[in-house]
Amino acid sequence: MLTSLRIVVGAMMAFLLLIALSLSFVLAPSGSSPPDQGLLDAPAPWVPAALLAGGVALHLVITAVGYRTPAIVPGTPPEVAGRAAAGALTSGTFLRAALAESLALLALALAFVLIEGGFVTYLCGAAVSLALSALHAFPREATIRRTEESLERQGGTSYLRQQLSLPAPRSGAVQEL
Repeated sequence: MLTSLRIVVGAMMAFLLLIALSLSFVLAPSGSSPPDQGLLDAPAPWVPAALLAGGVALHLVITAVGYRTPAIVPGTPPEVAGRAAAGALTSGTFLRAALAESLALLALALAFVLIEGGFVTYLCGAAVSLALSALHAFPREATIRRTEESLERQGGTSYLRQQLSLPAPRSGAVQEL
């Protein structure tokens, strides 16, 4: 399950790069354009600043709501808790991915509205979205741990790591030799 979830999120992230490739053809200057207009013209300074501010705002929203899950009640049978935990990880991952990629969609719309710097505008938005996706959406140890903590906040055991066939996390600063 973890591998397929990583493949889906990775494909969503790669899609942002495919949009950039397609957009480079769509927004390329035509033969009738003035010679000083190019694909990599910079947008107005407020555009990247606004996209970066939007990325910070999305990071705060994702952190606040993207890891919320229904708590596993103590005494829940392991098979029921494991299925619920896996479902919570999947739905939370898709929520965080959708929120992270929303900025790239906004930048795509801006790329067609702005007179200058449309392609660079999309690149800025896509870069921020990719960073947010890598940080919050791609299933890695930190996102799994945060989901597990949310699931177990009332004292129940989620069995998420068993469902994902992952080893238990090591605690403490001492490592085995």
